[in-house]
Amino acid sequence: MIKKDVSRSEIRFRRAKPSDAEVASRLLFKSFPKLATFIIGLGDEAQAKHILAKIFHQKGHRFSYEYAKMVLYRGRIVGIVMAFPGKMMGKLNRQLAKVMTQQYRIRGKLALLIRALPLVFIKAFTRPVILQVRGVAATEAKPMPVDAIC
Repeated sequence: MIKKDVSRSEIRFRRAKPSDAEVASRLLFKSFPKLATFIIGLGDEAQAKHILAKIFHQKGHRFSYEYAKMVLYRGRIVGIVMAFPGKMMGKLNRQLAKVMTQQYRIRGKLALLIRALPLVFIKAFTRPVILQVRGVAATEAKPMPVDAIC
């Protein structure tokens, strides 16, 4: 890996679009690979990435394109920032739970419930006026040209 200084003028942000689902799912997965594999993919990394891509285009949950900004470096997508108002976290998490359960049949739903249930008892620190940034991922591996997804 070659390290070099990056000028701020070379970095741009743009709103994510539903068509960004493939690259966004890879970047989201990179921000929490073990947890995503365990809970979202029920132990299967490929399944976790597939589901993240599938649900990214849907509105109303914390992994939706609505709350994503794509990070561009010299016209290529190299990262993603997921951000939403902290006061919306409960609603977005409930909607994510609904969307996630739709991805599995009964046995998968039960496994998902068992794996995700402990997260219900974790109380996140939020302030109503603070914007919470909940996930940042970046990659050097195979960045996509913006033209390829626009």
